[in-house]
Amino acid sequence: SSADIIILSQDDVLFPMFTRTLKRTSGWFDSMFTIPQGPRGARALLSAGADPISVPETSDVLASLFSLINGTGVPPLDDLDLLEKIALAAEKYEMSMPIALVRAALPLHMQKSPVRAYAIASSMSWEDELNAAATATLSVDIMSPENLQELRRVESCHLVKLLDLHERRRRYIGNALDGGW
Repeated sequence: SSADIIILSQDDVLFPMFTRTLKRTSGWFDSMFTIPQGPRGARALLSAGADPISVPETSDVLASLFSLINGTGVPPLDDLDLLEKIALAAEKYEMSMPIALVRAALPLHMQKSPVRAYAIASSMSWEDELNAAATATLSVDIMSPENLQELRRVESCHLVKLLDLHERRRRYIGNALDGGW
């Protein structure tokens, strides 16, 4: 009740927040509250009865982001879909702590969903995780229907690197089996 701003999710859930928390943890919100917002400036956003700030993220993503920056909880680390959405939103809002959490959780998914982890690492430009996920994909059929769905999400430059890795490994194994070490 003492929050000074309300954030409205895409699915119409209201999140009361403190401006100081958003400014401290988000470069995007810090800029938004610093830039003049019309004749009354940023104070118009903070005044009692001001309209909520609508954002395109869903309530599950915002709840996770806000619980992280408020220090009140950690989202489920086993939900890769949610983690990806959190990473993308955190990148958009320039929130380093949620990005770091998702980045630290991604290796937990390398063996179970290596192609998906590769897609996430490529979209976030995380080189270490990208290399680890690429290595993990060597144990799966990347051309299986479920993996082809995930490969569609990978940026073309990273997709070419992954396909090249698999082709080089295939040739290496073929040469080894033919006795051409």
